[in-house]
Amino acid sequence: MGFMKRDKSINRGNAMTMILAVLCDGPRHGYDIAREVERRSGKFITFNDGTLYPILHALEQEGLIDSVWDEPPGERKRRVYSINARGREEYARQVEEWRQFSKAVNDVLSLQLESASHRRLRHERL
Repeated sequence: MGFMKRDKSINRGNAMTMILAVLCDGPRHGYDIAREVERRSGKFITFNDGTLYPILHALEQEGLIDSVWDEPPGERKRRVYSINARGREEYARQVEEWRQFSKAVNDVLSLQLESASHRRLRHERL
């Protein structure tokens, strides 16, 4: 039996929440958002351009983030994204939803691990 390759993919909702989390710390351009998610996740989560920019566009269309063009002297033009009040409210809602979901999953896993531990102890006593 082989080992399963670790799946680094994330669903769109989780990606949106992570982007909003990064933007809570201040405005950033797309590449910087991707690098910050990667840094905070210990390189476990990575974004590619084909994933990141459609999500940023969707967040902007939903009115959760704003963007402006920035053209620093000597550098190329880039779009800088920032979270707005509506985005902060949505982020807080998503974080609470995540806490409830992760607690429920952890409770299920804890029960499963507890059950497996009891079975092992019972088997060792026989």
